[in-house]
Amino acid sequence: QEPGQRGIDALANPFEQGRPNVVGGRIGSGPRRHVGRVSQDRCGEATSAALLSFGRTASTRMTRFHRLAIATACTTLLLFGVGGLVRATGSGLGCTSWPKCGPDRWLPYPTLESWVEYSHRFLAFVVVVFVAVQATVAWRRLRSTPSVRRLSIAAVPLVLSQAVLGGIVVRTELDPAWVTVHFAFAMALVAVLVANAVEARYAFAIRRRVAAPD
Repeated sequence: QEPGQRGIDALANPFEQGRPNVVGGRIGSGPRRHVGRVSQDRCGEATSAALLSFGRTASTRMTRFHRLAIATACTTLLLFGVGGLVRATGSGLGCTSWPKCGPDRWLPYPTLESWVEYSHRFLAFVVVVFVAVQATVAWRRLRSTPSVRRLSIAAVPLVLSQAVLGGIVVRTELDPAWVTVHFAFAMALVAVLVANAVEARYAFAIRRRVAAPD
């Protein structure tokens, strides 16, 4: 039975072919320890590769979200600046109706004030779209980053409130109280979106550091 046993051991341990597997009629412990060590090393390498692959996937996802967060924050800052331009040029009533520019038209009138106000409304629409997409992505894919997820979702009611308050300001013909509330919500929205972009950058940096090989 000894030659047959050697054949079985040789098939089971290809790394030790050509070396005696039987010492004194008993199977030696050296080759088996070598097989166990090789198996552990391979398992360790496979685990490390899987963790590295997961880290790179999460890092790539965070990079895309970070770009979206920056685009949303920058567009909101631009909207805030155009809002100041509307106030400075007295273009708040350049469009006399809401959501239309006028009772009989969606497009602006051929005046500077109308175009300034219309550009402000157009940027507001773009911000609403960006915020909605950002919140959707954060809700579905960033469960492991709760701070970014909370800030992204918190921006939704703020931007919707801004849209409603903008309509109220126009309908009340720039009532100072409503203008003040509108401005306060605008500052809150800018703060939340800028903080979200910074938090996303911080979270991405941590993920990239974890995913980077030694």
